[in-house]
Amino acid sequence: MDHLCKLIDLKLEQNHNILVHCKHGKHRSSCLVIAYLLYKTRMKLDNIYEIMGTKYPLVKFKRHLFGDALKMYENELGI
Repeated sequence: MDHLCKLIDLKLEQNHNILVHCKHGKHRSSCLVIAYLLYKTRMKLDNIYEIMGTKYPLVKFKRHLFGDALKMYENELGI
């Protein structure tokens, strides 16, 4: 995940637009966006889940699919 987050950061610094998508735009793409928010803001995962749920209600992220991986990434980042 770290590699993808660094790539997104690099492209944003170069003023490129970033489109993160998957087939339905609910699980895999939101997982990467959440991982990037962890990486960039160092916010707690639960706070990011709350923001995603209130700001983007169409995203129905299912924690049981990628929650463990995101929790591991949060721990790797030392948050």
